[in-house]
Amino acid sequence: MYIDLEAAWEINDSWRVSVGGRNIFDEYPDMVDRVASDNDMCCGRTYASGSTAPWQGGYYYGRVQFSYE
Repeated sequence: MYIDLEAAWEINDSWRVSVGGRNIFDEYPDMVDRVASDNDMCCGRTYASGSTAPWQGGYYYGRVQFSYE
């Protein structure tokens, strides 16, 4: 299960702080079956190229925004 999550806090009218993550449980796609895969092992690839899951695992971030409107 791949879950993305973000939370934001608006400090005042100008400042906003956000933290979040993509694939927060650090899941990986299924590994390529070397026998069944036709040519999907090109260049040392470990995961199937058609997978919707990110092969890099989890990604976490923080963001600070300032608006001067």
